[in-house]
Amino acid sequence: MLHVEREGALVQGGTATKTPLEEQELTAPVQQQPSRAVAPSEAPHRRRGMEAYEPRGIVMPPRLRIGQPMTSGITEGMFLNENTGEEIKEIRVVFLTQRPSRVLFDDDGNWLCRSNDGHFPSATTDGEIAPNCAVCPYSKWGEDGTPPKCKEYWNFLAIDTQTKKPLMLQVHGVSMRPADAFMQNVMLWDVDLFRVAVTVSLELQEKKNRRYYQLRFTDLNMMDEEEAADYEALYTELVERGGLMSAMTTAPTSSKDIPVDEEVPF
Repeated sequence: MLHVEREGALVQGGTATKTPLEEQELTAPVQQQPSRAVAPSEAPHRRRGMEAYEPRGIVMPPRLRIGQPMTSGITEGMFLNENTGEEIKEIRVVFLTQRPSRVLFDDDGNWLCRSNDGHFPSATTDGEIAPNCAVCPYSKWGEDGTPPKCKEYWNFLAIDTQTKKPLMLQVHGVSMRPADAFMQNVMLWDVDLFRVAVTVSLELQEKKNRRYYQLRFTDLNMMDEEEAADYEALYTELVERGGLMSAMTTAPTSSKDIPVDEEVPF
């Protein structure tokens, strides 16, 4: 397993959550201009030896997994790129889009209902459980604080600002709150999501005899128009034309397909 401490991945400065929005410096990064991102349509159509290959379905980006205390195969508190095997402590990304999804499993780990948009059921195994997710009893928290049986996910399509490669980050549980705070900041700025670069890392939480890692979003920075245009091209290619997010939000059919880092916590 490759364990890498990245250089040049951070933009120095305070976190967005500690500084009032109106006091934040909304300027372009001062570091050296990165290499231009290239949308797939601008790249060579086929590399040599790949001329006859046609992908079967949409080519999915690698997922960024989280090393929780009970996760095997990943160092605790680190991210793992599933494709490269690279472990990283933090990553500077630009999110192209975010889509919600939900899935309900029975006690044996088989899915009963799933939603590819987080609002309405996409498919069920035994008839309709509820007309929509908002009124479904399995989407509700218990009065004693018991988490909903139906698990909610936020699926982010991200671009690594260092490699310019796409990644998938799936957010759930306690990490939903910091992810929501990040999205609210972008909303207050009233800009496209791909105009904002952010550093994503993991922060250790120790509560009620439990140890787990929660996502942390820091060093938000609005890009200038020239740099943002590269990510806009990728948004158009991957999201608007490629239909990538539709495939990314398709819920798993078994709880056994969900890595343990997504089961902890809550």
